[in-house]
Amino acid sequence: CPDGSSCSSDATCCPTATGGYGCCPSAGATCCSDHEHCCPKEYPVCDVAQGLCKKSGADVFGISMMKKEEATPAPMTTCPDGSSCSSDATCCPTATGGYGCCPS
Repeated sequence: CPDGSSCSSDATCCPTATGGYGCCPSAGATCCSDHEHCCPKEYPVCDVAQGLCKKSGADVFGISMMKKEEATPAPMTTCPDGSSCSSDATCCPTATGGYGCCPS
């Protein structure tokens, strides 16, 4: 996922309302605008008002929207002062005696 978290290969990363990412339990899924649900690629239209996934916007019937699952958090590196950085960064000492994160 763009924030460094991850989903299984048969899932799709979708943004959450809190700015992170969740996993839709379907590959190639559509992420719905409510940031809680998603729709499989066979039913790519999210009808949030009805809670349905539809093949097209004109469809009357559809299937129930799928609930996203939690993504696996990005791996972190712990700095000597107890703070942490993402795995793609390095702990760097700051002028104030603490640590900050520098790009690797």
